[in-house]
Order: sequence, then C-alpha cells, then structure tokens
Amino acid sequence: MRRLAGHPDPDPAPGIGPGTSAATDPPVPRDPGRDPAGRGDRVTSSRPGTPLRVGVAGRTGSGKTALIAALCRVMADRMSVAVVTNEVAMPRDADTLRSSGVIPGERVAPVFTEPAGGGTGGEDLEANFEAVDELVSRLFPLDLVLVEAAGDDLDASFGEELVDLRVLVLDATHGERILLGTDLGVLGADLLVVTKADLARREGIAPAWLEAIAHRVAGDAPVIVLSLREDPGAAEVVTWLLEQAARWRAGAPVPA
Repeated sequence: MRRLAGHPDPDPAPGIGPGTSAATDPPVPRDPGRDPAGRGDRVTSSRPGTPLRVGVAGRTGSGKTALIAALCRVMADRMSVAVVTNEVAMPRDADTLRSSGVIPGERVAPVFTEPAGGGTGGEDLEANFEAVDELVSRLFPLDLVLVEAAGDDLDASFGEELVDLRVLVLDATHGERILLGTDLGVLGADLLVVTKADLARREGIAPAWLEAIAHRVAGDAPVIVLSLREDPGAAEVVTWLLEQAARWRAGAPVPA
C-alpha cells in the first residue's frame, strides 16, 4: 500500500526528514493506548495524548464524506481533528474535504486501498496504521481521528486494533431490501447513521417506517436518522461523539 501518487505528504516537522540522523531526531510521540508491535492491546485506564479513532463506513453515495465534513466543521472548534480517507483510485474524498475548507489540508491523509479482490486486508490495515501514526506524530496532540472506509464492510475495513468506535452510514433512499441486507455488516457498528431523511420523505417513505427499519438493522446499536440539508451540523452525531470523546479522555470504556 502507498500514499497516493501526486499527493505528496505535507512538509515534515522541523528536524525530521531525509538526511536527519537517528541520533538527532526528536522523539516521536507514540500511541500509549496501543502496543506498537501487537497493535491490539488497548489501555483503558489512561490515554494521555492518544486520539480517539472513529471509523466511518458506508456504501458509495451514502453520505460518508458529507457526514465527515459536517463533523469536521463543528468539531474543529472543540478539539484537534484529523481524517484518513481510504481511496480506491483517486483521492476524491480527501480532495473534497480539503477544498470544502472544513479542515486544513494537512490534516487529511488519503490512503490508496486495493479494489475488491485485490491486495489483502493486512496490507490495507497497515497502510491505515501508517497514515494514522504519521498524523499523530506530526499533529501531536490529536483528540480525534476519523477514518473513512472505501465501502460498508465494517469487518474488512476496520479491525478492532485500528479504530475504537465504528459508525455505519446508510442512505435512507436505498430501500428496505438494501437496508435490511446490511444487517451482517452493522453487527460491529457502535452507531448507525441513516442519511438523506429529507429525500426519503420526498419519495413517500414514512419517517416511522424508516425509524423502525433502522432499529431493526442496528440491533442494540443507537440509531440517528438525519438530513444534512436540514441539519448541516449533524447535531445528534456531534453530541454522541463528544460524549464518547469525554469518556475516552477519562479512560472509561467506549462506547458508553
């Protein structure tokens, strides 16, 4: 896996780069919340300087990038935020976030992900680890890292060792067959967000029916049905994230 060609990394921090000897390199802040070798041992009692990592998955067109943009727009005034986007061919999502102005460009790291059937999950996972580690080192201290998946397969997109919370985004207009067909994928989700509620109403989908289907899909996970046109700040999602971030900083288990 590699960072996308044509989109070089931002300039490294002073004192870090080609030609700098290991003896003079400043120490890189490591993630104390995980074992850097095993990647799987989470520290729940204290996480000083360790950002909360939230994975966001969903089908193409479900509104993942729009939701992340809304979260960045609101959360950036409350905490230090960075984003990793998984891109199949071109860095479209990363470019969208950068051009929207909701987050400084240097806080967005695009990662090239192999198309379905190509590469291995291990390679994709390692590429994401590298991107997150680079952001944490360069932007230390970070409070929140949002990791956008290239699809809606939570298990394939996010191992438990990569993210601390998983959010699944579904499009309300996709219909009952697709919504219910996502059941297996949502089992690992900590929050289900159903977007485009305004378009669903316009298509004659009753809000009560949509809520019922969403809760049936989500199981025990909380559900938020929203329209980013009507609520561009995604207020309920922000509230949920702030609650989880507060628990994370206090060393409490997440999700609440």
